Amino acid sequence: MQATILLGVIGVIFLGFGLYKRFVTQPFLQNANNVAGTVVYKQNERVYNGVAVVPKTVLVIHFIDNHGILQELRVREYSSFMPHAKIGDNVPILYDPAHPQHAIIQPNSKMISPLFWLLVGIAFFVAGIIISFLHI
Repeated sequence: MQATILLGVIGVIFLGFGLYKRFVTQPFLQNANNVAGTVVYKQNERVYNGVAVVPKTVLVIHFIDNHGILQELRVREYSSFMPHAKIGDNVPILYDPAHPQHAIIQPNSKMISPLFWLLVGIAFFVAGIIISFLHI
């Protein structure tokens, strides 16, 4: 019974992640403007990770939006999109032209499709249902 619930919960988590990627991330990526940003400084912060307060480095990146206004993006350095950037490095930025403060470091092209996450979620969820009917 516990395995069934666990598989169902894992399935729902993957389904939720896949739906988020499909209906939030994908439209953003399709409509975003691409510009070059510059790492202007690094700032050390202390972040509570649920267990302890740990130090994290935050990169502060400046870019110019399509209206010529300077925007600031703050990214935790451990982000998978931003491996060990140095001050002065140029980084590709994607931002929403209607809301330039909504910006991200451009993800690499090897991102996993939202369809994959949806299929994994369905597989876990169905496995939980099958196990519950078989009483394994």
